[in-house]
Amino acid sequence: MRAAVALVTLTLGALEGGAFAAPPLKLVIGAPQPPIADGELGGTTIYLNRCIGGCTVRPGPDNSETDTSPLTQQQTTLAEYTFQAGEWAATVQCAKEVYSPYNVTVTDTRPAPGQNYTEILVAGNPADLGLPNGVGGVASVPANCQPNVKGVSFAFTSAIDIFASEAGGSRVNGLCWIIAQETAHLYGLDHEYEFAEDARSACNDPMTYRADCGGEKFFRNRFAKCGETEARPCNCPGYQNSHTQMIKIFGAGQSIVPAPTVAVTTPQPNGSLGSVVVAAAGSKRGVERVDFYLNGWKWASQTGAVFTRQGQPNPSSYTFVLPTNLPDSIYDIVVKAYDDIGIESVSETVTVTKGAACQTAATCANGQKCENGRCFWDPPVGEIGDTCTFSEFCKSNLCSGSADTQICTQNCIPGVADSCPLDSGLECVETSPGHGVCFLQDTGGGCCSVNGDGNGWVPGTFGAVVFGLIALRPRRRRS
Repeated sequence: MRAAVALVTLTLGALEGGAFAAPPLKLVIGAPQPPIADGELGGTTIYLNRCIGGCTVRPGPDNSETDTSPLTQQQTTLAEYTFQAGEWAATVQCAKEVYSPYNVTVTDTRPAPGQNYTEILVAGNPADLGLPNGVGGVASVPANCQPNVKGVSFAFTSAIDIFASEAGGSRVNGLCWIIAQETAHLYGLDHEYEFAEDARSACNDPMTYRADCGGEKFFRNRFAKCGETEARPCNCPGYQNSHTQMIKIFGAGQSIVPAPTVAVTTPQPNGSLGSVVVAAAGSKRGVERVDFYLNGWKWASQTGAVFTRQGQPNPSSYTFVLPTNLPDSIYDIVVKAYDDIGIESVSETVTVTKGAACQTAATCANGQKCENGRCFWDPPVGEIGDTCTFSEFCKSNLCSGSADTQICTQNCIPGVADSCPLDSGLECVETSPGHGVCFLQDTGGGCCSVNGDGNGWVPGTFGAVVFGLIALRPRRRRS
């Protein structure tokens, strides 16, 4: 849609099971905006206006200085909302947390005259703008996907309790969700439906209509399909990654959300290594993945726990089942937890013994050394694109290719632009629907296979995923 007043709207209760927010949010396709360079809006401001004493809104082109908006057809006043004690301050803090990874200021104090800033009026009800009852917020997305640097959006406080129920019971998180989505629309972001890599619901990103999970929502560093009640093409071409889009617009900031917490809970220090390693990890933002290390080598990686109506459990428990052919050795166990924007935490080292300390490398796995009673591999040195013969050589822990050519590579998403490293000369080769690996560009040479493990032994659960033989046909990356 490219009309100046085209609306994306949901009918209350159109999906079962709380699959999207009720009441709905509205997205208007607005007038095109002048193009800006990447990072040009770094240091700009988003003004949260709680309309103390009421806000008078006038019809006309967007102008945050004068509270003028094309979303109203006549001058109208939005009534101030009486928040519970401490609620407004907590809402402002939530919005600051959501936007903190980017070089943008969130404030509830109006900037000085003459500055470019976007504004969201947090007050009133949809009838004030001639909209149907049950609308939670409204904003316009520029038709050419460029930011509206003086745009005005609306978060109707009449919807706060309903959005609270969709956000796990928190009025602050519910209102923060509306604020984050409507302000982001002004910068060109679309609604998100599901993440492209694994078809998980995009319910933990504020750009969603879906409410199958709650808690505080953040702009996620994941490629997503757009849509409201089902997936559809994004208004801007390709998939949408709300985090990288914000980085592109504002440049990088500094997240004020604490790094994840992580600790090894099983086994206990100085004990025996049993059949599992268990860790507890959590984050206010959510844990994206947990990596398990034995003697400096990453043996397993697990996706973060599923987000529930209360958000992701904090902490959640993660279990690594050890391979039965793990060599006898002293083991230093370390677990690392990452959020979706790459902020990591490292557990305290837990030292245990399986069987007995190694005496020579003969009792260790192929390619390992034995020192100080510990079996270990040297740190990997292979970069993406380097020739390899076994996966432990690669920093990505993935050596793939044909019988003639094997390279260090990484997983990717077919059809997603820049899914493989820029300037690597590699393209995303589909291995199964929605999944692929980065490989050399197709020159018509035919099929290749994925099986880089030349040592005949694989570490635990990685074997079936990383080293399994897969027939595939390279194809060129498309945007």
